[in-house]
Amino acid sequence: MAPSAPEKAAPVRPAGDADAINLTQTPPAVQKTVQANIGNGKVTSISKIDGNGVTSYEVNYLKGTQTRYLHVSEDGALLSIELAPAETPPAVQKSIRAHLGISELGAIEKTFDGDEISYVVYITTKDGRESQFTIGENGDLLEMEIALGQAPAPVQKTVAEQMGTGRLTTLTKIIGDEITYEAYFTKDGKDGGVIVASNGALLSVEIALEETGPAQKAILEKVGNGRILLVWKSFEKRENILPFKVVSVKDGKSFNFSVSPDGRFLGVDE
Repeated sequence: MAPSAPEKAAPVRPAGDADAINLTQTPPAVQKTVQANIGNGKVTSISKIDGNGVTSYEVNYLKGTQTRYLHVSEDGALLSIELAPAETPPAVQKSIRAHLGISELGAIEKTFDGDEISYVVYITTKDGRESQFTIGENGDLLEMEIALGQAPAPVQKTVAEQMGTGRLTTLTKIIGDEITYEAYFTKDGKDGGVIVASNGALLSVEIALEETGPAQKAILEKVGNGRILLVWKSFEKRENILPFKVVSVKDGKSFNFSVSPDGRFLGVDE
């Protein structure tokens, strides 16, 4: 395993407003989770993060001489924790070595989404670009950030058409039963996103909740006290209609579902 780079590629922090607090100012469930995971480590800082009505806590601590971090939900669920390479499973270590190439290794973040565990690996490429890829517990590559020029030509064409004069922020290759590409960009001062198939077909476009029309009420009711992360307008038919796909977090877990344009619930998405 390659050693960690002196300057670690920065992980993506949770979105929302952050306030610095002490451990004793966090809920008992958060304190319990922090103590259980840092052992003899020393907490150096805690940020209370409020985003879209959901509160979580990011904790930085010292483990020996190394600075580490973990992220905890308000009810004490561990959302992610930074690990050293040797603390990951052998299959994950092997996959990191295979995909790291000549890039510099930064932080490794073990993430928890319900019963699913994955490892987000932050790297700095040879040209100085910060990037990341995600590995499953079995060592399979799940996602990888890439440059636009690394995508198939049809994908590049579709992304460029959708982005127009905007600026690409991230492009992620999603590896599942089929490979898709998720692109995010800024255009005219607004954020946008698209999902594109390998052949260049446009699968989904990110839209605002307000653009869902009659479906908006049903979406809000379904998410309840959770948090909506994204809403996609899908161009793949489901039950012979083009649905809205909602990406959200509820009760500390991912909650993704589809609704029809008239607000009919179509089921939970994987």
